[in-house]
Amino acid sequence: YGTNVKIVGSIAALGSWSTDNGVLLSASQYTASNPLWSTTTFIAPGTSFEYKFIQVSSTGIVTWEGGSNRAYTVGTAVSLCSQLVSTSWQ
Repeated sequence: YGTNVKIVGSIAALGSWSTDNGVLLSASQYTASNPLWSTTTFIAPGTSFEYKFIQVSSTGIVTWEGGSNRAYTVGTAVSLCSQLVSTSWQ
């Protein structure tokens, strides 16, 4: 409680690695048995990028998840449909 989670990454849609410009995730579906944070953003088909999750405390302290950067490529066969990406904090 009192912490925001964001996704930041190597493309403008994910803030270009700026913690201030990262995409805020919603905890609207979060429960103790299903700790789900989610967001929706548009990224063009075929785009490859790297990303990480961060926690931002109520006082502005940023904590990056551990491990290597994550990598993802949006499928080229998609147009205006969505892709669900599911992952866990490292």
